[in-house]
Amino acid sequence: MKYSDYIKELKARYADGGRSALTGSEYADLIVSFGSPKKDLREEVGRLTDNGKDPFAIFRASRDMLIEDYGFSDSAALFPRILLASVSRALSETDKKTVIPDDDSLGRLLVYKYLGRTVETVYLTLLDRDRRLIDMILINEGSVSDALITPRKLVELSISKRAKYAALSHNHPGGIPTPSENDKFSTRLILQTFSFTDAEFIGHYVVAGKEYSIIR
Repeated sequence: MKYSDYIKELKARYADGGRSALTGSEYADLIVSFGSPKKDLREEVGRLTDNGKDPFAIFRASRDMLIEDYGFSDSAALFPRILLASVSRALSETDKKTVIPDDDSLGRLLVYKYLGRTVETVYLTLLDRDRRLIDMILINEGSVSDALITPRKLVELSISKRAKYAALSHNHPGGIPTPSENDKFSTRLILQTFSFTDAEFIGHYVVAGKEYSIIR
């Protein structure tokens, strides 16, 4: 079957039956087709996804890997990253003053916030006394360094925003949400510093994929 006809068929089946109407391989082929509407990448997608056993491998692979190891074009390699970033923003962007009722609700929001991020990224989330969202502040992107994430800086940001609750978060790209000893140590210092303020430090969230852990 011609590639164009194959993709047309996949689109029609997806429109009628959604994700369940396609196999893993077909689903991955359909996603890639939006970045490569003319070049047939079925063989390359098959190798990357282990013949459809892991259709979401295209989202975890870096752009360089897709180009250099699997022969994707620039556009085909870029599209999964654009799609994932767009979904992440759509799911995690909440209006200011949105109520985040409990710590688990914040954890789920952070899972969406970190969706598709391939480098370590640190956020400070601030809530008012009614647990309404004040802000999610990007602290650092590229590494989780104690030199950049000082308790004093976090407290100053919390005070400037008049926050009642504060939470730190960072991700483990491609890993598991198990806190390191350094994560635990830095969290203890942050907790101690916040104990001298009117703001309450909820905890330090470590996010990996769909999972998260909280250091308190």
